[in-house]
Amino acid sequence: MSMRSDTASGRTGSHRKFLGLICWETGRDMRNLLRFAGLFFLWAFSHEAVSYIQTHVEMSMTLAWILAFVPALFGVLAILAYLRFLREADEMVRRIHLTGMAVGFGAGIFVWLGLQMPLPPGTPDKEILFALHLHKALIFMAMTVGWVAGQSIATRRYK
Repeated sequence: MSMRSDTASGRTGSHRKFLGLICWETGRDMRNLLRFAGLFFLWAFSHEAVSYIQTHVEMSMTLAWILAFVPALFGVLAILAYLRFLREADEMVRRIHLTGMAVGFGAGIFVWLGLQMPLPPGTPDKEILFALHLHKALIFMAMTVGWVAGQSIATRRYK
């Protein structure tokens, strides 16, 4: 990591190059972002683990509901961590991340609406379930790629 003074923006501090972009984050920003990332991955992992357990293990409805709240808890914690990151970040970093969120959300809605095609009558249940899982995966991928693309575009704009 190197020190650089950017006189145009009045910023002095460390920067990192990632995918050819300069990411301006303070140590606090990086800690907050890593906290969010860790909670996000716990959210995703717990969602997949609970989905697997609920489809492969016989359990009472009460236990199934309790298990369903585990990923929800990590999701709420991840959202709160991201809000903390945005609240404590400087205005440029906040604008970059908000642009990324807007593009990611828009890409997700665009793909979701594009995938709202009915399956033909008589489609077997397995194919319907596969189509639903494929739709979720495509929407997630579109939102993630849109988020990264939006942040990249905003970073280049504010660089």
